[in-house]
Amino acid sequence: MAGSLASRLGRLQRDAGGSAAEPSPLAERLDALRRRSRRSRDLGQTIPGEPVADGVLRLEHRQPFGPWIDADVEPLGLGAGASMEARFVDTETTGLAGGTGTRIFLFGAAWRDGEDLVVCQLLLLRPGAEAAYWEVAESLLPQHFGLVSYNGKSFDWPLVATRQRLSGRPVRQPNWHVDLVHPVRRAFGSRWPDCRLQTCEARLLGAPRSNDLGGEFAPWAYREFLAGRDAGPLRRIIDHHRQDMISLVELLPVVGRCLGDPGAFGADAAAVGRGWLEAGDLARAAAVLAGHTCAEARLLHASVLRRQERWADAAEIWSALAGEGEARAVEAMAKYCEHRTRDLEAARGYARQLVACRPGDAASTHRLNRIERRLGKQPTD
Repeated sequence: MAGSLASRLGRLQRDAGGSAAEPSPLAERLDALRRRSRRSRDLGQTIPGEPVADGVLRLEHRQPFGPWIDADVEPLGLGAGASMEARFVDTETTGLAGGTGTRIFLFGAAWRDGEDLVVCQLLLLRPGAEAAYWEVAESLLPQHFGLVSYNGKSFDWPLVATRQRLSGRPVRQPNWHVDLVHPVRRAFGSRWPDCRLQTCEARLLGAPRSNDLGGEFAPWAYREFLAGRDAGPLRRIIDHHRQDMISLVELLPVVGRCLGDPGAFGADAAAVGRGWLEAGDLARAAAVLAGHTCAEARLLHASVLRRQERWADAAEIWSALAGEGEARAVEAMAKYCEHRTRDLEAARGYARQLVACRPGDAASTHRLNRIERRLGKQPTD
C-alpha cells in the first residue's frame, strides 16, 4: 500500500515538473504563463500610470472644466448641481458581445473637481487581477452619483455590473443615468449616416479626430499587450478612451440645447417634437415644432395644439396643409368641421377631397356617406 502511494506521488511530481530533459506540457504551460505575466508587467511600465493594486494601473488627466449652465442640460432632465454629481463613464472591452465572456480592461470615469475636469482610467494589467480592479473602480464613484454615457445603458453599465458580480463585488446603481446615444439618434438619426460618438464630435463639436485608433481595435491591442508584444497600440487605445470621456463632457450641454432648439443644429424637429409629445411635455413640444415648414412637424404641431384645446390654431395648420394635398390634414379638417364647428357643408367638401386623396379607402367613403345622409343628400356609391 505504502509503495503504491509512493509511486503515485512520484508519478504526479514527474507530471507536474517533468525531468530536466523532458519538461511536461503542464510545466511548459505554467512557465509560459509566468513569462507572459512578466512581459505584461514590463510593458505596463511603459504606460505612464500609477500602480494602485497588484495588476491595476491608474492613469489620471486634468484639464479646465468648461462649465455649462443649468438651462443647457435641463432638457435632458438634469437640474441644478448635476455637474458636481455626474460621472462620465466609458469602457474598453475584449469584445462587443457582452456577457460573462467579455472583460473590461479599461474603465474610465471623469468628473468635475472644482474648476477642473478629472479623467481617471484604470487599466487591467492581467485578467487575474479583476477583484482588485473592481475594488479600485468602486472608489471612483461617490456614494451618490449620476451617470452620463454613450450607449452605456445597453452595453457599458450592464457589463460593469456583470464583471462586478463575477468578482464578488456589490453592484451600485446611479441616482440617474443619461445615455446620450438616445437623444442623438432621435435628433439626427434621419439626418446623419450614423450616430457614432466620433460623428457627434465632428458635426456638433467641430472637432473631428485625426490619427485615432478606434475602439474596434481595442480587443486586438489588449491581446498584443497581454502577449508581451508591442504596447504602442494599447497606448493609442488609452488616448482614444480618454478622448471619449472628454467628448461626453463637451457634448452633454450641446445635446441638451439640440433638444430645446433642434432647428439651430439641423436636427429633425419633428422627431424631437414627437419625443416631447410622448413625454407629455406639450408646452415644450409646441415650442420646438412652431415655425417649421416640413409637413410632419406642422402636423405634430397641430396635434399638440389640439391636445391643448387650441382648436382654431390647429385648424389653421390643417387647412393650410389640406390646401397642399396632405391627406392627414384633409381628414383632420373633415373631423373638425363635422364634430367641432358643425359646419357640415365644409365637412362634406373635405370628405370629398379625402375620397379623392384616398381612392378605394372604405373609411373615407363611409365618412362622406355619413355626412351626405346628415345633409339629406344621396349617399355616394
